[in-house]
Amino acid sequence: MNLLADKEVVMRELKADLDRLRTKVTGFKARKGQNYMIALVTNTLFGKYANKSGKKTLVVEGQTGVGKTLGYLLPSLRIQKEHNKKLKPDSEDRLKIVIATANVALQEQILNSDFTKARSIGYKPSAALALGRGRFICMSNAEKFGAEASEAEQTVIHKLIDKLNSGWSGTKDTIPLTVNDKLWSKINATPSTCTKSDCPHAKVCPFLKNRAEVAKADLIVANHSMICSDQNLKAGGGRGVLPDTDKTLFIIDEAHHFADIVRENNTNSVNINEVSNAVNSAAQIKRSLGALSSKASLNIDSDLDAIKTACGSLKQLVPNLEFDLTSSGPVHHSYENSPSFVGVKEIFEHQVGAGISNLLSSLNNVIDKLSEDERLSEVMSGPLRADYERIAHLTELLERFQNTLKSYIQQKEKTARWISTNQQKNTFSIQTASLRTDIPIQRFIKDAFAVVFTSATIRSLGKFASFNQKMGFEKDQGVAFAVVESPFPFEQSKLITPKHLPEPTINNMDRYLIELTKSVEHDFSNHKAGLLLFSSKKAMEQFVGNASAEMKAVMRKQYEKPRSQLIQEHSKAIKRGERSLLVGTQSFSEGLDLPGNLLTYVGITKVPFADSSGPIDKALDYYSSLANRSSFMEHMLPEACSRLIQSAGRLNRSIYCSGELFIYDKRVLTKRYGSQLLDSLPPFSRAS
Repeated sequence: MNLLADKEVVMRELKADLDRLRTKVTGFKARKGQNYMIALVTNTLFGKYANKSGKKTLVVEGQTGVGKTLGYLLPSLRIQKEHNKKLKPDSEDRLKIVIATANVALQEQILNSDFTKARSIGYKPSAALALGRGRFICMSNAEKFGAEASEAEQTVIHKLIDKLNSGWSGTKDTIPLTVNDKLWSKINATPSTCTKSDCPHAKVCPFLKNRAEVAKADLIVANHSMICSDQNLKAGGGRGVLPDTDKTLFIIDEAHHFADIVRENNTNSVNINEVSNAVNSAAQIKRSLGALSSKASLNIDSDLDAIKTACGSLKQLVPNLEFDLTSSGPVHHSYENSPSFVGVKEIFEHQVGAGISNLLSSLNNVIDKLSEDERLSEVMSGPLRADYERIAHLTELLERFQNTLKSYIQQKEKTARWISTNQQKNTFSIQTASLRTDIPIQRFIKDAFAVVFTSATIRSLGKFASFNQKMGFEKDQGVAFAVVESPFPFEQSKLITPKHLPEPTINNMDRYLIELTKSVEHDFSNHKAGLLLFSSKKAMEQFVGNASAEMKAVMRKQYEKPRSQLIQEHSKAIKRGERSLLVGTQSFSEGLDLPGNLLTYVGITKVPFADSSGPIDKALDYYSSLANRSSFMEHMLPEACSRLIQSAGRLNRSIYCSGELFIYDKRVLTKRYGSQLLDSLPPFSRAS
């Protein structure tokens, strides 16, 4: 798509926009870094850094305090406005904007804070928050489950329906009362039960209303998973939820998470017991097929038998496999030409591949026929609903079964393959994950009008190398890289690395935690507001158990209450002049914004290396060893560095912040990689 906006006009209007913000928004001040980011985004969209193919891609690390969100939002909105005003309202060439973040909290912040500022100076594009289907209540599911729910659950469901009728958006994130996850999973929208416009509740469906808003919006705020699922749908020939990729500017905020989310969305998993149990009800399946369509092919016995036999053969593999005991249970890691790989390949190719395809064809024919006959609405509101849901669920399950087995036995791409089971090994799942995140990411970039990747921490160990490897960026690809440095005076805070503690290794952990407790109690005694971060919940619990009664009295521990409530209680306690220490795991290292005297002490108990016993890390290690490379240097160390920077970044949240950052892991002083980690942190004053 050719950009119709005039660059000189855009630059002139952006300068005027900043003047308007100073007038309209109390306390707004132009920032040097923000101006630089505005220029970077503008130049990218006008093709200054593009290669011969014309692709427009920017990777920018906008550090804490830069004003990153307005730095990309203002030029995007201005260029969209200048481009679209030269087109008719119904033109297919109108430029759309999609901003994707890693969590709902930041999505809401963009719409409710930064976008509100933009609206105050005259930007009026239609905007929508795109959420996943499962975050919406489903009226049909609520009615169905309500008929068999407990009295207490029925009361909650009735209240939710009343709230929906009186203006509630129907989303999990805005629920006006307490609903536990188990109940929500019974009443939320799901792909296998959602019939979209054929549903009798279609006119009041929150999910369909949201999708209609998204379809009309000029600016859409979503999460990373939405981008990935939308791209997967379009790659498979589907319509997707988001606008046409080639007519959309995508801004991927918190981009350091993006490759991991891409991998999660290219993961396959199926429970063999679930498949076995589903196809064992052959009589029910045939009855449902016959009830839904008289023209349905009921000659499926041989296909069902093939799947039953294959499930039995897969179950026979499990007792002979070696399993590693991990935090989530026993896991068997499988590699090309290993016994499990060969066994699954034999079963798929000679026992079940054709049977799955044939049965899926029969099931999909029935579903397609119902849609063609426009009978689906009638079915979903009548006694045949259960039959439809049985067929829809079986179809979804068999598609996962087929995709997982195909992924398990393919050898073209680097793939993590594993089989997980319970201690008794009487139920197990086959799972796969593609390690090549660069392939879908590069396809996405190639199709998009332009993509901006941004985050406060994109570099690791001072370089973009790790990020580039995950994203598939190469030289001469037309990608611009930039770092917009933080304006905060980090030298006002002190970095302290105690030498006296034992190394926090597995063998030393008990002794380390005892000594850590003494150190933290001493170091925090000079502060009122603190944050202590652990690499695992187990270590956190052991530390709390070792702490004195006086120390426990000021702790606010993760998992005891919702995160937002803990932060709110912490802030109120500090404002009352009391002491408060937030104690949590790695998830507390992001999105925690406590400026000034609300946080003057941050303790990082251990360099946040990931648990390397997981199947993906095992597979990465396997492929690195085949290439005579170090998985530690390629993957573990860069990831740990990114997490360490995130954790350290909690301390300085404004130009007025100062305090002490303690890293209680002597390996940053004794190991060769320690200096690399310390040099990657903001320029704190150093002490030991």
